[in-house]
Amino acid sequence: MDRIISKEELAQATKLAPPFSSPCLLADGKTVVKGGEGVREAEANAMKLVRQHTSIPVPEVYNVYRDADSGHMCIVMEYIDGEQLDKAWPRLSEEQKNKIIQQLREYFVELRQIKGSFIGGVDGSACDDQYFSSTGEDWGPYKDEAEFNKALVKAWSTNRENDPFTRLLCKIQVEVMSGHEIVMTHNDFDPRNILVRGSDVVAVLDWEFSGFFPEYWEYCNFILLHGLGSNGEKFGKELLETGIDSNGQSLASRFPGAKFIFPTSRRRRSTAFRRAMLTQWFDVASLDDPSDRNHKQIPGLRESFQEIKELIELECSSGNIPQRNIILGGLSQGCAMALICLLALDFPIGGFVGMSGWLPFQQEIEKLARGTEGGENDISDNQSTVETITTGTHADTQEELRSPEVHVPDYIDEKIKISLGEDASQTMSLVGYSVDWRRYKDQGHWYKIPDEIDDITEFIHQVWVE
Repeated sequence: MDRIISKEELAQATKLAPPFSSPCLLADGKTVVKGGEGVREAEANAMKLVRQHTSIPVPEVYNVYRDADSGHMCIVMEYIDGEQLDKAWPRLSEEQKNKIIQQLREYFVELRQIKGSFIGGVDGSACDDQYFSSTGEDWGPYKDEAEFNKALVKAWSTNRENDPFTRLLCKIQVEVMSGHEIVMTHNDFDPRNILVRGSDVVAVLDWEFSGFFPEYWEYCNFILLHGLGSNGEKFGKELLETGIDSNGQSLASRFPGAKFIFPTSRRRRSTAFRRAMLTQWFDVASLDDPSDRNHKQIPGLRESFQEIKELIELECSSGNIPQRNIILGGLSQGCAMALICLLALDFPIGGFVGMSGWLPFQQEIEKLARGTEGGENDISDNQSTVETITTGTHADTQEELRSPEVHVPDYIDEKIKISLGEDASQTMSLVGYSVDWRRYKDQGHWYKIPDEIDDITEFIHQVWVE
């Protein structure tokens, strides 16, 4: 008999899902029920399809039904015990990480071996993607890529016929995007949706956006780092919901198929906030002068750089994402951390977007770039940090890197001095990057809507489309 969760079981169930997902409840210690407005039967059918045709560990589906009281679909499935990969990753050894990466790479290849004859949900239902979901209507299924492209153009150009950027993207979509295989796509292949025990991948979760899509779908990554005291979920939710351009579109709707990743830093003692435990990428003694007692930044910079580098490598290796399709960036301290990562990475990425931030060890890095006062090995006080953050800084090691874009506000930023952003942009230019540094009037310590979102959109388009 198919499993149905009673009201009494639901009342005593434990919530499992983070705020971004549809509610997931652990009903009896071994059964999960997922329900809510956005839950579709297509998700359960996708899970069954993947279990049948691959070795990918997917929870067994026990039942799918529509709740009589709420009218929402409910998926009853197996509970698999494990730890989210994004939380386990920092503690894993290199051997464990390599084993997990190899497993994910093989699973990704297996998944793409499932071919589709149309574009949409695996059961012939409409496409379910953040890009389509925001329009309030069903999209698809589509019989081929040409029909899919017409739908994308329609969704893109509604009420935006006079926007030249939109017209250009529509032209590219129709004239260039063709001839791709239609393959099974998870559409949210993120470390938070992967469960591990030790070095073993035990489950791939959250198939709600999955379906048959062109093979390029889910092929570009935007990794953005939050500011001091915030976290990835909060920053990501706010940016994707409120970061609207002058045409009323979000970054997610501008770039369908792109994957936006918002990692969360560790909690660390904060010198600037009386030793309070805060989420921060590295410790800062003073926000007025980030160079004050900057030796305190060294442990956090080293640890966070390694974690972010491994995240990029994980995305590239497990999801077959080209390094040139990775854009890194951040806001405030996240911008500062991302700049250090950009300098320290020993491989090129697609580009960089920074907002309201600064460059740690800016004076020392500038001295290295100029080769003055004894040359590049004459910073003995911070030599260990410089060795870490300057790996591969010179322009000839970053030939494929597109122009980084560092955004700072005009007039008053109540937290970070404008001069710090300007100094950062000048130093990055001196190091060898092509920097587009812009000011925004009346912005404050945030991103300017819609002006800055327009500029970020234009830059991402240059990296990913052109």
